[in-house]
Amino acid sequence: MMVPISEAVPSLPGYSEISLEMTFDAAHRIVGHKGKCARLHGHTYKVHIMVAGSVEPPGFVVDFGDIKSLVNQWDHMTLLWDQDPLILTTEHADDMDDFGVVRLSFNPTAELMAADLAYRIQRIFPNLKKVMVELWETPKSMARALR
Repeated sequence: MMVPISEAVPSLPGYSEISLEMTFDAAHRIVGHKGKCARLHGHTYKVHIMVAGSVEPPGFVVDFGDIKSLVNQWDHMTLLWDQDPLILTTEHADDMDDFGVVRLSFNPTAELMAADLAYRIQRIFPNLKKVMVELWETPKSMARALR
């Protein structure tokens, strides 16, 4: 005998985990790096995000689209630390947003990008008890942030 869906699905709230993977393209440079990463360059980043928390109406832990929107704020942008001399010495510093530059409060390393994304996700969605962000800068180089 089939169980009606209304009986099979527990009533809210519940607890669940969701994850998504996506890619985005962005340029950055690492201020203070002793090698080639001090120069402006780009990556196709891959990000894996896992969140866990209470299920909220209409039945989501978090809408996948809301998380994708956060990641897409970096897509096809140049990510620069707000203390980067490239920003500080330009006469157009106030117009950087118009040029596709995202000013970050941190040097855009994979570790700090993953930590920032995890922090913003947890801050925006208070029902979350656990957030994990894995950010691949290359197919073999990944940073993980846990909150």
